[in-house]
Order: sequence, then C-alpha cells, then structure tokens
Amino acid sequence: MGSAGTTLYRLLVDPADGRCIERSIARYKPDAAMRRQVAAADLLSRAPDGTLPSGDGQLDHVTEYLLGGPTSEPNLQSLDTVFHAMKTQKFWAAQIDETRTVTWTSFFDRLYRTRSHDYRQYLSGRSPRPRPPEDTGSAERPPPASPDTSTPLSAEARRHLASVLVYAALCHRKAGGPLEAADDDPGGDTLGGDNRSTEAFRAVWVRHTRARDGRRVTGPHPSTPDPDTLLGTEPRAILRAEHWTDAFTPDAGESALRADEAGTAQDDGPPPF
Repeated sequence: MGSAGTTLYRLLVDPADGRCIERSIARYKPDAAMRRQVAAADLLSRAPDGTLPSGDGQLDHVTEYLLGGPTSEPNLQSLDTVFHAMKTQKFWAAQIDETRTVTWTSFFDRLYRTRSHDYRQYLSGRSPRPRPPEDTGSAERPPPASPDTSTPLSAEARRHLASVLVYAALCHRKAGGPLEAADDDPGGDTLGGDNRSTEAFRAVWVRHTRARDGRRVTGPHPSTPDPDTLLGTEPRAILRAEHWTDAFTPDAGESALRADEAGTAQDDGPPPF
C-alpha cells in the first residue's frame, strides 16, 4: 500500500512480452514526463500544416477529458493555441487512432491527416542537393563521374553523417547563442529579440581539437562547411576523408594547421560555465 499522497498511474502492458505500451493518469493535467514525451513525439503542432514547435503551444486531449478521454499519450497531441481554440469552439473536429495519426474534419467536412514526427528522415539515405548550373561557355565538358551508390550506407555511417550535419548547423549559430534562434520560430511571441529568456535555453558551445598541440579549444574546426554545402556533398567523400572536413578543403591539412596556429587568446580561455 502506498503512503499518504502517493500517486497511482495506470500502465497498459503488452501481454505477449510484458512491454509497457502506454501510461495514463487519472487527472486532467499531464505530468512533466508525459508532456516531455508528447512534445518529443510530435515536435510540431499537429494541426494541418502546423509548423509551430510543441514547446510554444499547448497539449490537447483529442477526445475531451469531460467526455471520457484519458490523459495519456495516445489521446494527447501538441497544438498551437489558435488551432486549439478553433477545435474547442467546434470549428474543427479531430480523431486519433492507435498510431497517433490524427484525422481532422474541417467546418466544411474536408478531411486532413497529420502524423507524429518521423525521426527516420534524419538517418535515411538522401540524394545530394543539386548545385546551381555553372557557365560552361562554348566548350563542352565531360559529365562528372557518378558516385558509387550501389552499396547502401551502413547505419553507423548514416549516424556519423547525421552527427556532422548537426555539428555544422551548431557552428553556424552565433558563439554563445541559444540553441533555438529567432529564425526557428519567426512568428513566436516569446522567442527571439529582447523577450527571450536566457535561462530557458542552453547555449551553443562548440569546440574542436587544435592541430598544433592536440588541445581542445573554443570554436568550430576551421574548415567546417555550412549545412547546405554539407548536404550537397557526396556522402562517401566525407566518409573517405581522414577528417570529415577534409572533403571541403583542397589543402585541408595545411590550411587547418595554419588557422589553428593563429588561434586567439579567446581559444585558450576556459568555457563560460
């Protein structure tokens, strides 16, 4: 028996293997763990064509709590406040299935479906972005050799490519700036500008190993490309390089060494925490 003040949660378990399928609580307001789970699962507002981050919206009971809808992940969705209000006022109706796919019915009986965020897109094989055509003049050039795509990339290689893409994106934030920049949510009221709470967001802190002495110092690697350049590069060229940034610098070793040897006093300082 629990002591006074104990909170009980209902756990739905798969009878075949004992796996916990979902957890629900017997009150209207979700707890912090459930809010984090739904926000991570949805990432964006589940409204049709929703683009607002989950953290800037509200959690909605798809089946209303007063009508018997449980407070559990299979009945919760992230919604921006405007669409949440329109659903509450019955301009839109929503139904959610066992996969958390939401079917929306508009005021004019048109149907729209939204699903939770598909994280597989970050590790799936993707074709390089086409580069803008160059002015070749009158002389014809032979077509470039096609990269070897007969062998699919391993899961480890895809994870490595995903990690360097995240690194490149972070390197193009302002040093010491927040992970969520104003351009992530240009229409938000609380993000960006003077209204941003500096304590609510973790700061970007990028470091690299300096070539001349092997010391980890402040700042990105000197040859780090921008994310668009990285996405437009043949993945195997990055994987074959001794250091992944070598694929973007003709004399990678010498230029990186020169840039590191010219390090400033800021590079030698301790992190700001």
